Amino acid sequence: QMEVGAFMAAIEQSALQSKVAISSMKPGAVVSGSICAELPVEVTVQGGYFDLLAFLQAVEALPRCVHVRKMQIEKQNTQLRCKLLLVIYADGEKIAEIQ
Repeated sequence: QMEVGAFMAAIEQSALQSKVAISSMKPGAVVSGSICAELPVEVTVQGGYFDLLAFLQAVEALPRCVHVRKMQIEKQNTQLRCKLLLVIYADGEKIAEIQ
């Protein structure tokens, strides 16, 4: 199963392949539910429109279930800056694997 470090590395690899730059990435506190656990991760990337689209598609294709809970896009000169709140889901019994 994927751990937080491996997930963060997968996000970095997705950014590299998509030609976007990560300006910040920080995991939040795990929220445990009765069925599953959620790990929120705030990520800010910069790049062109099609590069951001490729990054989002790469994140969607990761092996762990990931939900884009919030997205804010702003123009910065000739590029776009995208703030994301990604949520990683894990089985409640396997919560230690994503912490």
